[in-house]
Amino acid sequence: MLKITKIMLLASAGMFVAGGLLTGIATSIIQKEPAKYSKVVKKEFKCNGKIDAIDLDLTSQEVRIVKGDVDNVTVEYYEDENEQYTFSEDDGNLRVTYYSAPRVYIGFNYVDYHEYDVIVTVPSDMDLKYDCRLESGDIEMESISSGSDMELKTSSGDIVLSDVDVKGKLTCEGTSGDIEIKGLGVGGDAETKTTSGDVKLDDINVSGNLIASTFSGDVKGNELNCNTMNASCTSGDIMFKDLNTDSVDAETTSGSVYLMLEGKKEDYNITLKVTSGDKNMDDVNNENARRSVRATTTSGDIDIFFAE
Repeated sequence: MLKITKIMLLASAGMFVAGGLLTGIATSIIQKEPAKYSKVVKKEFKCNGKIDAIDLDLTSQEVRIVKGDVDNVTVEYYEDENEQYTFSEDDGNLRVTYYSAPRVYIGFNYVDYHEYDVIVTVPSDMDLKYDCRLESGDIEMESISSGSDMELKTSSGDIVLSDVDVKGKLTCEGTSGDIEIKGLGVGGDAETKTTSGDVKLDDINVSGNLIASTFSGDVKGNELNCNTMNASCTSGDIMFKDLNTDSVDAETTSGSVYLMLEGKKEDYNITLKVTSGDKNMDDVNNENARRSVRATTTSGDIDIFFAE
């Protein structure tokens, strides 16, 4: 029994030493000197010159862009000695980038990656170009006007827009997260795409073509006006109410399609394809029709209705 106890004690000591060595190796790989705890400080950057465009290249922040009572673009952010934001103004372009050093606390082997809000406030009379890219985080925009194009991208997070006007092209792209837009005017085309998440559109006016797509999730909209509408998903439903467009193409693999269209049935050429499911009408071939509908599903139903 004594011999077994000695063996167990030696094994435990060996495991303790090995654990210490592994912790030291991991610490040296991540950071040569463990970061000390430092106080997070709220800071503000204010642009000096005339700004025509905002370029945000960030990592894991929740970004809010709003209009406010300021005389130039300001950015509120949080920073400690292990985090660093850089700001540059070049030819009217404000560029904001971010870096966070890995931090390891040996006492509890605790890894700490902070995620803080970045709030961009824009004067009410500024119509800027926007380019925002996040690795992980939400993008929220409210009561913003863009005099040019707007491009918003996040890998893991939501994109939420409210009362936004874009004179050029709008691009919203996400990988894992929802896209929600309420109150939108676009002078060019609009593209909203996510891989895993829903696309929700409400009160949308697009002069050009509107694209709404997701791989896993639903595509839903209400009060939509556009030149053409292209909606697609692999696993999910497509549902539009009060859709006013010259051409709609809705396609899903596993899900149903529901369309409430402006006008009357005689205004449309209609092509409906269902592999496993039901449809509420047959195809319509009208030589005088100025509008067209194409709806396709592999497993699901198709229902088309008209306002008149």
